[in-house]
Amino acid sequence: MNNARKSLILTMRRDERYKRLTDALAELDIYRLDFERLETEVFNLHGARSVRSLQADDVAFVDKLTVAETREISSRSRVAEIKMQALRVRLNMVRATKALRDHFLV
Repeated sequence: MNNARKSLILTMRRDERYKRLTDALAELDIYRLDFERLETEVFNLHGARSVRSLQADDVAFVDKLTVAETREISSRSRVAEIKMQALRVRLNMVRATKALRDHFLV
Protein backbone atom coordinates (compact mmCIF):
# COMPACT_ATOMS: atom_id res chain seq x y z
CA MET A 1 0.00 0.00 0.00
CA ASN A 2 1.46 3.36 -0.95
CA ASN A 3 2.00 6.18 1.56
CA ALA A 4 -0.76 8.44 0.17
CA ARG A 5 -3.32 5.68 0.57
CA LYS A 6 -2.13 4.85 4.09
CA SER A 7 -2.37 8.51 5.03
CA LEU A 8 -5.91 8.76 3.62
CA ILE A 9 -7.03 5.67 5.53
CA LEU A 10 -5.55 6.99 8.78
CA THR A 11 -7.25 10.36 8.24
CA MET A 12 -10.59 8.67 7.61
CA ARG A 13 -10.28 6.47 10.69
CA ARG A 14 -9.58 9.50 12.88
CA ASP A 15 -12.63 11.32 11.55
CA GLU A 16 -15.48 11.66 14.08
CA ARG A 17 -18.22 10.86 11.53
CA TYR A 18 -16.39 7.72 10.49
CA LYS A 19 -16.07 6.65 14.13
CA ARG A 20 -19.78 7.30 14.76
CA LEU A 21 -20.73 5.28 11.69
CA THR A 22 -18.55 2.31 12.60
CA ASP A 23 -19.90 2.40 16.17
CA ALA A 24 -23.46 2.55 14.87
CA LEU A 25 -22.86 -0.34 12.46
CA ALA A 26 -21.56 -2.42 15.35
CA GLU A 27 -24.22 -1.50 17.91
CA LEU A 28 -27.53 -0.39 16.39
CA ASP A 29 -30.24 -2.84 15.38
CA ILE A 30 -31.13 -0.74 12.32
CA TYR A 31 -27.85 -1.92 10.78
CA ARG A 32 -27.94 -5.51 11.99
CA LEU A 33 -29.71 -8.76 11.13
CA ASP A 34 -28.99 -12.34 12.12
CA PHE A 35 -28.66 -13.51 8.52
CA GLU A 36 -27.85 -17.13 9.38
CA ARG A 37 -30.95 -17.48 11.56
CA LEU A 38 -33.17 -15.79 8.97
CA GLU A 39 -31.72 -17.89 6.14
CA THR A 40 -32.41 -21.06 8.12
CA GLU A 41 -35.94 -19.87 8.84
CA VAL A 42 -36.63 -19.21 5.15
CA PHE A 43 -35.28 -22.64 4.16
CA ASN A 44 -37.39 -24.28 6.88
CA LEU A 45 -40.50 -22.42 5.75
CA HIS A 46 -39.88 -23.54 2.19
CA GLY A 47 -39.25 -27.13 3.21
CA ALA A 48 -42.42 -27.27 5.29
CA ARG A 49 -44.70 -26.31 2.39
CA SER A 50 -47.32 -29.03 2.51
CA VAL A 51 -48.91 -27.77 -0.70
CA ARG A 52 -46.09 -29.52 -2.59
CA SER A 53 -47.19 -32.96 -1.44
CA LEU A 54 -50.93 -32.71 -2.05
CA GLN A 55 -52.54 -35.49 -4.07
CA ALA A 56 -55.67 -34.58 -6.02
CA ASP A 57 -57.06 -38.11 -5.69
CA ASP A 58 -56.83 -38.03 -1.88
CA VAL A 59 -60.23 -38.33 -0.16
CA ALA A 60 -59.38 -35.44 2.18
CA PHE A 61 -57.89 -33.31 -0.60
CA VAL A 62 -60.12 -30.26 -0.04
CA ASP A 63 -59.48 -30.21 3.70
CA LYS A 64 -55.73 -30.66 3.21
CA LEU A 65 -55.70 -27.97 0.52
CA THR A 66 -57.38 -25.50 2.86
CA VAL A 67 -54.84 -26.18 5.61
CA ALA A 68 -51.95 -26.07 3.12
CA GLU A 69 -53.08 -22.75 1.67
CA THR A 70 -53.45 -21.23 5.12
CA ARG A 71 -49.89 -22.29 5.96
CA GLU A 72 -48.71 -21.07 2.55
CA ILE A 73 -50.15 -17.61 3.16
CA SER A 74 -48.55 -17.49 6.60
CA SER A 75 -45.17 -18.59 5.24
CA ARG A 76 -45.25 -16.07 2.40
CA SER A 77 -46.13 -13.34 4.86
CA ARG A 78 -43.18 -14.24 7.08
CA VAL A 79 -40.78 -14.35 4.11
CA ALA A 80 -42.03 -10.93 3.01
CA GLU A 81 -41.44 -9.64 6.54
CA ILE A 82 -37.87 -10.98 6.49
CA LYS A 83 -37.28 -9.40 3.09
CA MET A 84 -38.53 -6.03 4.37
CA GLN A 85 -36.22 -6.25 7.41
CA ALA A 86 -33.26 -6.89 5.11
CA LEU A 87 -34.31 -4.05 2.82
CA ARG A 88 -34.59 -1.69 5.79
CA VAL A 89 -31.06 -2.58 6.94
CA ARG A 90 -29.73 -2.17 3.40
CA LEU A 91 -31.37 1.23 2.94
CA ASN A 92 -30.08 2.45 6.31
CA MET A 93 -26.57 1.35 5.37
CA VAL A 94 -26.79 3.01 1.95
CA ARG A 95 -27.93 6.28 3.54
CA ALA A 96 -25.19 6.18 6.16
CA THR A 97 -22.40 5.36 3.73
CA LYS A 98 -23.64 7.96 1.23
CA ALA A 99 -23.57 10.63 3.92
CA LEU A 100 -20.05 9.57 4.89
CA ARG A 101 -18.91 9.48 1.27
CA ASP A 102 -20.35 12.97 0.69
CA HIS A 103 -18.58 14.18 3.83
CA PHE A 104 -15.19 12.93 2.65
CA LEU A 105 -15.58 14.01 -0.96
CA VAL A 106 -16.62 17.60 -0.19
